[in-house]
Amino acid sequence: MTHIARDEPGPFEVSLLTFIFIGSLASLVSDGPPGVVDRLLGEKLVIVWSGLLLIGPVVAYIGIFWRGRANTARAIEQAGLVQVAGAALIYAVVLLSQHNPTDGAFKVSAFVAGFGIASIWRIFQIFRVQREDIRHTRILNGEAE
Repeated sequence: MTHIARDEPGPFEVSLLTFIFIGSLASLVSDGPPGVVDRLLGEKLVIVWSGLLLIGPVVAYIGIFWRGRANTARAIEQAGLVQVAGAALIYAVVLLSQHNPTDGAFKVSAFVAGFGIASIWRIFQIFRVQREDIRHTRILNGEAE
């Protein structure tokens, strides 16, 4: 039997999604994205990256707090986490790609990459639950496994 992921949002996931959303919003209304990101990605990719950081947490929250079908909620959460994981890993790679890394860049990269990896882990948890639901539905419908 597949290990079923939790049905309720974890406090770490919710608080870190809040942190990412507020940080991204603050970055947009202040001086813009961090200089290293702006310098290495260019204007168009910075817009995409910023969009991922703003939209991803909102979509994940919609899924986390969805009151409808559980499968729909998990799919929405998963879609938001894909965006957040992508943005986090982009930022970690940008920081690590510096030839003259600034003080603390490795620590920040490790934290951001860790969050990206945790998001990917949750994405796969949701995938496993979805796959298990499909298997149970097929069994209930009398279809062969």
